[in-house]
Amino acid sequence: MSEDHHLALPKGHRLGKYQIERVLGSGGFAITYLAIDVALSRRVAIKELLPADLALRLPDLRVVAKSAADRDSLLWARERFLDEARTIARFEHPNLVRVHEHIEAHDTAYIVMGCVDGLDLNDHLKGKVPASLQELITLIDPLLGALQVMHGSGFLHRDIKPDNIRVTPEGVPVLIDFGSARHAIGSRTRDLTAVLTPRYAPFEQYSEKGNLGPWTDIYSLAGVMHKMLRGTSPPEAPERERNDPYQPLVGDPRFHAYPPSFLGAIDQALHPHETERPQNTEQFRALLWSG
Repeated sequence: MSEDHHLALPKGHRLGKYQIERVLGSGGFAITYLAIDVALSRRVAIKELLPADLALRLPDLRVVAKSAADRDSLLWARERFLDEARTIARFEHPNLVRVHEHIEAHDTAYIVMGCVDGLDLNDHLKGKVPASLQELITLIDPLLGALQVMHGSGFLHRDIKPDNIRVTPEGVPVLIDFGSARHAIGSRTRDLTAVLTPRYAPFEQYSEKGNLGPWTDIYSLAGVMHKMLRGTSPPEAPERERNDPYQPLVGDPRFHAYPPSFLGAIDQALHPHETERPQNTEQFRALLWSG
């Protein structure tokens, strides 16, 4: 097994034409690897479905359900994971990570994606907070365009946060690591808190019956903008249901150089109740740049 993760595939393992190099990241839902496409001599990122609540890896590398009771849920999770791969593969947008293919092996599933060079947004912004208005426009407006394409196909990202935005050496922001299948599996296993990101997930994501829509991703993206300005994430959504501790950006003397309409758009997009937010990317974009 990999030294980076005790359940990971070993370094050098061949998965079809791909050779595993190392673990890039892991969570309770999946493990992501850096790999080499041996046929084309290019780097790729491969995400392997391995939901820790449902499955474990055997010495022969197969991923199996922890119990007979978990078998149906694991099969269902695999289908949701593959559905997500098929959906994302349809998108061709410069600000969305490219999905090359999906693979079924070791009794689980894999999504093969482009490997995006650069830094995640947290590292990109080090020493540059608050971000300038021009920096915000340069990074956020292309992501709104990417979300517009996704939402137009009825698909939500569901896990927008600084860690899932990579900025290439050329300054191009790219959305990676979608959370749709992860959220669906969390709903099924009733463990939603394990598959969302506190402070960036709005309140409706904390309930399996929450009213999710484009406004859900808009809240998360506005949370990213809040982090770019204040250097801190917004309060967690459950804390905001009563005696909301959120401090509006509008009126904060630190941001006197930014158009009030721009700051107000972020505040509105971070409203705890989804009906009070911009309902789609076109509305949010119009509010942001109206000043």
